[in-house]
Amino acid sequence: MSTWTAEATVRTTRRVDVSAVGDLSRIVTAAHCVARSSGAQGVCLRMTVEAGTRSGAYGTALSLLATQVLPHLEGADLTDLRIVAGAPTPGTETAPQPAR
Repeated sequence: MSTWTAEATVRTTRRVDVSAVGDLSRIVTAAHCVARSSGAQGVCLRMTVEAGTRSGAYGTALSLLATQVLPHLEGADLTDLRIVAGAPTPGTETAPQPAR
């Protein structure tokens, strides 16, 4: 098994407030999730997943998003998902940047 970093951009029908961002981070604590909202309609997430291959990491991240993240965001639509080999060094995580 390898460690992968998944970066997702989710658009919503409403602005995501600070408390919702904190709730999301707590919901997926096992994935060492960092969530951020710029005040726009949506949220960016960075999470760590374990998988044997890059495609396995996509599957794991999609499952986590579909079952634990998207149901908590009104009108959520996954717009971007990137997988990067490795995990951020603890204490150096920065929130992912929105997709352009």
